[in-house]
Amino acid sequence: MARSQQSRQKRVLASASKLAGCCLGLALLLGLASPLPSFMQKGTPSPTSSTPGQESQGGTTPARTPRVRQRAVAARVLGKEDEKQVEDEKVATTADVDYVRTLELHVSSPAILLNHIADRYSSTSRILMEFVDNAFDSAESLFDHETNSYQRPIRIEVAVNSNRKTASLTVTDNCGGMSPETLGRVTTNVGESQKRGQNFLNGQFGFGMQAFRACCSTLSVRSRAELSKPLLEIVVDREQSMDITMQEASPEGYSAVPETGTQVTMRGFDEQWASKEALSPDFVAVEIEAHFERLLSRGNLMVTVRDETAPRDSSTHLCKTPDYAQHGAQIVVQEMLELGGGQRAEVLLAIAPQRGAEAFSPARFFAKGRRIGNIASITSFTKDSVHRWDVWSHPQLVGYVDILGSDTGALRPMITRDEFKHTRGRLASYKALADLCEEPLLAALEGVNEARSMKSLQQLEDVLTEELRRVDKQEKREQRKQDKMTQSFTEDEAEPEPEATAEPEASAEGDQSDLAQESPEAPSEKESPPGPEQPKDPEESKPNRWADFKVSLVDGLPGDEDGDEVQSKRSALVGNTIMVNVQHGDFKRRYRHTRSGAPKIDERLCSCSA
Repeated sequence: MARSQQSRQKRVLASASKLAGCCLGLALLLGLASPLPSFMQKGTPSPTSSTPGQESQGGTTPARTPRVRQRAVAARVLGKEDEKQVEDEKVATTADVDYVRTLELHVSSPAILLNHIADRYSSTSRILMEFVDNAFDSAESLFDHETNSYQRPIRIEVAVNSNRKTASLTVTDNCGGMSPETLGRVTTNVGESQKRGQNFLNGQFGFGMQAFRACCSTLSVRSRAELSKPLLEIVVDREQSMDITMQEASPEGYSAVPETGTQVTMRGFDEQWASKEALSPDFVAVEIEAHFERLLSRGNLMVTVRDETAPRDSSTHLCKTPDYAQHGAQIVVQEMLELGGGQRAEVLLAIAPQRGAEAFSPARFFAKGRRIGNIASITSFTKDSVHRWDVWSHPQLVGYVDILGSDTGALRPMITRDEFKHTRGRLASYKALADLCEEPLLAALEGVNEARSMKSLQQLEDVLTEELRRVDKQEKREQRKQDKMTQSFTEDEAEPEPEATAEPEASAEGDQSDLAQESPEAPSEKESPPGPEQPKDPEESKPNRWADFKVSLVDGLPGDEDGDEVQSKRSALVGNTIMVNVQHGDFKRRYRHTRSGAPKIDERLCSCSA
């Protein structure tokens, strides 16, 4: 009896314990539990807890907090535990000693990491622009915004060595130069640019010097900020992370940088990056003009590109900014647009004449005077535009959209400066630009396309007319061959032909000897080519050869006898002119043209015209 009573008491206590555990777990899960009992509170070890500082083979003992126990109890209450969770719970309830340790991010091989980041660059010219950009940034302290000119002459020279074995690119400037501390920092430190927050500068990422790693093995940097100080040089190898040396430059280095300024040289190009185009002085000059168009208009500035393998004075190209008005471009949008967030967009978009479009670069995005990319290639902008193809990809659209103002605005360039970051306000800024530009540009381009289409139709007239003449000559050659084959040898022998007299000169429209065969005095038995019937009245005579006709594409012809315009004629013959109706349904369905208005002359169109 005592045993059964004792057994019932144990069962009741066990049930009560389970119930209490469930209630506590549910309360902890809902955040309603009171502070934990003293034996479970932070800092009070349980009898089986590990001592502070105890370490396992894999490192330090993980910290155990009340939150860990709450998750374990909640999992038990909800019945979502497996064997591993049960073991974790046991550890969590017996080891709750906090362990705090401060760690630092460590990169085992910075050179390898930087090489991978540099792989984001896609072209040699884009990498070169980073170093030209640094020269412009160095000269910024000497720029006067009111006069749009530098306070003293600024020279930036790019020397190109296109020899496969000794290929190199060198950028030399006579700007402020760098102190030894700055030279060491910009060549060996990443992400510590002092240009951060300076709205008039663009080199805010602190990575530009490392861009060489994508295309070549070695970067050499020489610089000095005072004439009284030595010219210092740092050479960085792509695979080098430590023991980078700064030393005084050699005597030839002094001759290359005779004043204050900086010289950067890239050597050891990988084969795939050293193509003839990439290392062509002409191509480099075009890229600089396209990339820094907004800065090249500044006064007291000279940016040149020269071929290092040619005589110094014979192959120097002076980079200039294009003059849209001088080349006959029709400016459609020219306005300063506020984008919000401290940013604004300076917009100049124009329609270049068809033959003068090659004098300009396509319309581009800029950020503080530096190119981001062609507007048509900025996917984040064009992917949502309904006029991506008929406006932004039009070959005659030129100009720029330059993003100015705060670096923290919605439109921020990526590290490679060929796209804009995905920020919260980017879409709103894009929409503001589209609302300002797309409709007036579309109207202007449609007018240009229509004018070009009509001009192209005139060219098509000439093509069809010339084709008629070619067919006429071909038919006459075939007829002469047939005449020779049908002549009788006996007739030729019985009645010899009289001695030939001087033949008249052949006209541009055909062989005059054929006119004698088809003249009224000696009619020909051959079938005449298609054309209007020859009237009897000589004064009303009309040509009866294809070569005598011409084709004219006209905008509509009179309707049929009932005046039904829908059933208008396909063509009509007026005098010696074959008029083809471009408004006819067949012609409209077969006539196609490019975005720039040029006709697509294909087999379907030719069969309709025939």
